[in-house]
Amino acid sequence: MIGAPPPAGTAGSGAMVGPLDNRFHLISVACLRVMQIRSGGRIRIDSHGHKPCVVAVAEVVAGVVPYYLSEQTEAAS
Repeated sequence: MIGAPPPAGTAGSGAMVGPLDNRFHLISVACLRVMQIRSGGRIRIDSHGHKPCVVAVAEVVAGVVPYYLSEQTEAAS
């Protein structure tokens, strides 16, 4: 899971969000996913031999990578 959900009962829901409409958030989540893939994370789509960066972006766009945005991040966008 990209970005840990906040502990229960704390300020800010940090709920999992839907498709990314902000390119900065897309690249931020994909960058974290690239690091996961490079350190042995399971690829969740058919990679067709592409490099981890391309696979990570495709996974985020396909919606197979769960991620959370903090309240601070949501307020800034």
